[in-house]
Amino acid sequence: MDGISFLKEVRSINTNIPFIIFTAFGDESTVIDALNNGADFYLKKNYDILIQFFELIQIVKMLVARVHSEELLRKSEEKFRTIAECSNDWVYWINPHGSMVYISPSCERITGYNQEEFYLDPGLRDRIVFLEDITVWDTYKITCSNERIPISLDFRIIHKNGSIRWVRHTCQQVFGSNGQYVGLVANILDISSLKDIEAQVLCERNNFLEIFRASPVGLLLINKDTEITKANDAFSTMVLHEPADIIRKRAGGGLFCVHSLEDPRGCGYSSSCPACPLRNGIEAVIRDKTRIHDGIIALNLVIRGTPEQRWLKINAEPVDIEGEGYVIVAIDDITKLCQIDDALRESEERYRSLFENMLEGYVYCQMLYDTKGNPNDCICLDVNDAFGQLTGLKEVKGKLISEVVPDVMEETPELFDICNSVVVTGEPTKFEINFTPLHIWLQISVFRPKEGHFVAVFENITERKLANEALVSINHKLNLLSNIIRHDIGNELQVMLGYLEIIGYNELDPKLQEHIRRINISAQNIGQLLAFSKDYQNIGVKVPIWQDVKSAITRIVNSMGSTSIRIEIDIFGVEIYADPLVEKVYYNLIENACRHGEKISQIRFYGREDVGGYVIVCEDDGIGIPDEYKKKIFNREYFKHTGFGLNLSREILDITGITIQETGTPGTGAKFEILVPRGKYRFIGLGE
Repeated sequence: MDGISFLKEVRSINTNIPFIIFTAFGDESTVIDALNNGADFYLKKNYDILIQFFELIQIVKMLVARVHSEELLRKSEEKFRTIAECSNDWVYWINPHGSMVYISPSCERITGYNQEEFYLDPGLRDRIVFLEDITVWDTYKITCSNERIPISLDFRIIHKNGSIRWVRHTCQQVFGSNGQYVGLVANILDISSLKDIEAQVLCERNNFLEIFRASPVGLLLINKDTEITKANDAFSTMVLHEPADIIRKRAGGGLFCVHSLEDPRGCGYSSSCPACPLRNGIEAVIRDKTRIHDGIIALNLVIRGTPEQRWLKINAEPVDIEGEGYVIVAIDDITKLCQIDDALRESEERYRSLFENMLEGYVYCQMLYDTKGNPNDCICLDVNDAFGQLTGLKEVKGKLISEVVPDVMEETPELFDICNSVVVTGEPTKFEINFTPLHIWLQISVFRPKEGHFVAVFENITERKLANEALVSINHKLNLLSNIIRHDIGNELQVMLGYLEIIGYNELDPKLQEHIRRINISAQNIGQLLAFSKDYQNIGVKVPIWQDVKSAITRIVNSMGSTSIRIEIDIFGVEIYADPLVEKVYYNLIENACRHGEKISQIRFYGREDVGGYVIVCEDDGIGIPDEYKKKIFNREYFKHTGFGLNLSREILDITGITIQETGTPGTGAKFEILVPRGKYRFIGLGE
């Protein structure tokens, strides 16, 4: 076996055993063949044995050192591989030629691609970079190749399943012991969860800043030096400064100052403000790590040199932000609320004074019901002094009505029905009742202050009722006397007219005939006066009622029989509140028009709503009324004997505040306008 064959055999068994080949001078082909088959060195045979051994010793030392280095490198690589393969990070090694010579198994956990896919496809590492991050990735790779220090980059990759992952890529150049560049080592960490947390923190920070900015309460962030580092719009509005002008200012000096009412003049904006309770409180929070909760104080808020009395509610809380101590201060200007509270207190005092001194009786009750839901009693929760004075009842607060007035349910059940109706519906009402258990008349107003309760305000009208009864009795007697006298005078008048008729005119002296004619006219006037007194005595006797205008006029027209004058009624769905004798008004207007209109052919009734109320118009096409008589026609004694009817009409209308006037044009017709004030007319049937 020659040396080359022996070399091949050795290398087939172990490639790491050092191999030195001896060759003769000039045998260059053998040297080349040996080196190609794995020889480490060659040594040419020399006749000087000492030189030969010296060269051999040097070669052996060199080979021993190389083998030792390779062993250390092998052990180092094994250690690196062991660490890399046990790590959750993706680790890879790129040799000086740019090829990946090692990829840790964690690449699949981070990217979804296994080691073999990266080995077989060297461009895969670049293709998984997110499109928007490719530019920074390319720049980063260039930087890594030029820098010897570790460099990191956070960017996004596309996982094999299509999801987006955030990774932190750290790259480090590696050099051998001799300073020779041996490649790049990269470590990739999945930081998606960290980025999610950062995004959440950023979102929460933005939300906090938005809440801070938009809060209606003044908010400040103050550092340990009591400097304002952040202020919201509400606070800037409170102190009349822009938020940017507030930053780095101190509460209590330079920008604004808060002083107690005991020191209204303040410190004059000195840089140090010992009189400022707000600043002193903030310093205490910083110093003692305490907190201020709902501290309400009356202060003079000094703004731009002008002290204004304010009520402030202050909360202060120590917080730690990035290792630094701060105080969040919330300042709520509750001045208006306190003013409202003071006004409410004053109102309550006025109400209590009114309650205690009012002349009307007041009782506040809770309605009680039986098992069937029917009202059967009530509790008196509160009464005023007038209650006892008007009813004679004492110590009723907290008691049942049935205890105070035992027979109330049996004698006045309608009282409970009315009060319960108010409790159920919430509709207030006013009524009069003969309260027989106490033998008094009461006028009661009832309303519901809250569910299940009612308030009754009443006055004792017993004396008024007795006076009314006496007045009714007197009126009845007067009417009876008036009827008797009028009837007797009427009878005597008819006798007198009869005798005048018997006397006649034919055979008497002309002067005597004239006297008899005048006596006859006077007698007829007396008859008209008796008729007027009969109508007038009935005015106001009956209670006013709601009456349909068109129906009332139609009844009058129908009662007058046929006539050559056309009467139109253009009023629909209107009722007025008037004395029941209002039909006589319409009758007088029609009768006067027919009698005194001369050339009249038409009478028209129509209406319109005006600023002052509703106007009923009666218009004809007769000769009209001269201007000088327009106001006098409503006098009882004036103008063609119309005064009785028009005067009576005005009195009837005046009962409910209705007025009448003549507004026609002389020569073209009379025009009477009846003005019904608001509240005394209503429209009916318009929704049908």
